[in-house]
Amino acid sequence: MTVLHEKTYANALFQLAVEDNSLEETYIELNQISDIFINNPDYLKVLCVPTVNAQDKLESLSKVFKGKISVLVYNFLGVLIEKNRFSLIHKINSEFTDMYNDKNGILEVIATTIKPLNQTIKEKLIKKLELISSKKITLVEKIDPSILGGIVLSYKNTQIDASVKSKIDNMRAQIDSIIA
Repeated sequence: MTVLHEKTYANALFQLAVEDNSLEETYIELNQISDIFINNPDYLKVLCVPTVNAQDKLESLSKVFKGKISVLVYNFLGVLIEKNRFSLIHKINSEFTDMYNDKNGILEVIATTIKPLNQTIKEKLIKKLELISSKKITLVEKIDPSILGGIVLSYKNTQIDASVKSKIDNMRAQIDSIIA
């Protein structure tokens, strides 16, 4: 049921931002706000606790954000407080980002490696992915030593696993099927 809520709220904000001709500004602000709550999880908890009344939460929100973000985003945060949906802020941001990326022909690709990619490889990878997808690529790098080497690319509901770990796992499965 929450997926419906986060999509509904993200879609409502998206439509308002398009109508208000402030899509870019709204996208940037919503990402910054989400980052603020990632870095201050205790503040997010306070805004989500049912025992704190909505008026106190709105006053706190006013002290932190009023005049520092657009009226549209500020009012949106107020609606989330009033509807007791502030706990969905990160999921709403994720849904909004997906809508923003779709509208702007952007594909976010997560590249998981054991160490950061060097600039030359990163540029070649982005160019190749843009050629294949016909979209502008935003590359997000993640480090995961457990893949042992190679790369895992993830985007939307697709995963391309060219990691050493997956190759070893495949060989192990083949050997097990022969022996068993």
